[in-house]
Amino acid sequence: MKRFLKNLHVSGFEVIWLIFFTILLVVSNLMMSASLFAIITALTGMINVVLVAKGNFSNYIFGIVNSIMYIIVAYNAGYAGDFSLFLLYVLPLQFIGIYSWRMKNKKDVDLIDNVTHEVESKSLDLKGIIITTFSMVIVTYLVYLFMPSLTQIINNIILEIPFLNGDIMPINSLPLADAITTTGTIVAGVLMILKYREQWIIWILVDVFAVIMWVVKGDAAMTIMFFAYLINAIYGTYVWYKKSNENL
Repeated sequence: MKRFLKNLHVSGFEVIWLIFFTILLVVSNLMMSASLFAIITALTGMINVVLVAKGNFSNYIFGIVNSIMYIIVAYNAGYAGDFSLFLLYVLPLQFIGIYSWRMKNKKDVDLIDNVTHEVESKSLDLKGIIITTFSMVIVTYLVYLFMPSLTQIINNIILEIPFLNGDIMPINSLPLADAITTTGTIVAGVLMILKYREQWIIWILVDVFAVIMWVVKGDAAMTIMFFAYLINAIYGTYVWYKKSNENL
């Protein structure tokens, strides 16, 4: 464990960021009598994004825990897009990422050594940026149109599961924002696996809309988590662009 913590290589900014938002999270949620589950969900998410910003392999470990917990949170909030996204894409992506990064780095070391390895970042060319942007706009619109049907499909499945006692998902109050965060997360996740720095621009967009979604729901833990994500995405943009420029 000591070896693991020593090799995380977090910067002063990241330590301050994590401590500040952890204190803010705990204080805010204690004042609002929020659940321990929500606090743990937010904490694992914040640790995860710090490690992603460092290009650190161990982000997937925390990503697995956070994804499972966020699936439950999104379901209870009625965000069908986020629920489906994390269940069918983000959670499986963690395991794909583990395999991909280990194979590409080709290091015959154990997991504790491999989690400390930081990888180089790349940049999309103009053609890649245009294709990515156009695809995001089209897919977001299609997801938005499909959102009411998605909620109904999920509820139909839930009603067929006896031990859930018909606890169906609430109506999605922000389908467009949910569609934007759903599509943006998919695109950013792919760029993350491929180690393109443009992932961070998309994460910023996703986090802005996610903050809005959870403010509307009045969920302090998720609002703070995604606001922390937003700040970290800005920092992640700086770190990865710096890496990319150093490799030119």
